[in-house]
Amino acid sequence: MTSDFDTKRLPAARDVVAPDGSDVRVLLTLDRGGMAHFALAPGRTSTAVTHRTVEEIWFVLTGTGEMWRRQGAREEIVPLLPGVCLTIPLGTHFQFRASGAEPLAAVGVTMPPWPGESEAMPVQGKWDADGSVSASAEQRLHARILQSDRRGGTVARRLISSGSTFEKEIGYSRAVVDGDWIFVSGTTGFDYASMTIADGIVEQTDQCLRNIESALTQAGAALRDVVRVTYVVPNPDDFPQCWPTLRRYFGDVRPAAMMISAGLADPRMRIEIEVTARRPTAEV
Repeated sequence: MTSDFDTKRLPAARDVVAPDGSDVRVLLTLDRGGMAHFALAPGRTSTAVTHRTVEEIWFVLTGTGEMWRRQGAREEIVPLLPGVCLTIPLGTHFQFRASGAEPLAAVGVTMPPWPGESEAMPVQGKWDADGSVSASAEQRLHARILQSDRRGGTVARRLISSGSTFEKEIGYSRAVVDGDWIFVSGTTGFDYASMTIADGIVEQTDQCLRNIESALTQAGAALRDVVRVTYVVPNPDDFPQCWPTLRRYFGDVRPAAMMISAGLADPRMRIEIEVTARRPTAEV
């Protein structure tokens, strides 16, 4: 099969935050592989992960740091410097950190192409992942993995933050992952990078869902995994304006849903959305 020629410049803004915590700018994909640009902020340590189905080759562009890789009893730590190329074979547990004064940036080839947000699975790493949260322009996300014994087994419980100042001040998480279930808190239309909010309910609805999508991505899930959604709207007459946006995000998903008319904490808020999702169970 012959593919069309594609050409693309590196996007100025990131496309998504990877499950390991790095900023990802998606490049191009062919049938057998894809390429992306990864960047980790100075001083940050990624969340350790392993991949379900893909292998990767990385080439470091800028910055300095270290990469930890483990397969079974074999493990190593290698320096990351501009010009270094390394492989992440299937089944490798890996973690990396940026030690220099500039972001650690690399391009990675994924084979086969990245299949979706549930591809990366959190694992025990070599270092403590960066747990700091700030409402900066980078909108840093982090996850803290807590282990709890449940009926003789071990279930990973993860707390996910969007960087919103509300989470620290009030004492809650943007989302909680418990096994395959993801519970996303009521999410408003604030841009958590700048802590600003648009005036219109349509714009706020879109931002709500982008905030939710970021939390689900960090949890190893996607909007297609949402099974229930609750909408809270102060003025019920405003709700029909949101329907085209909701169809764009959920038209093929069709989760169970409820709309409640109630006041919200800030008069600028025109809508709040809460979702529950369930990740597909991985076969091992």
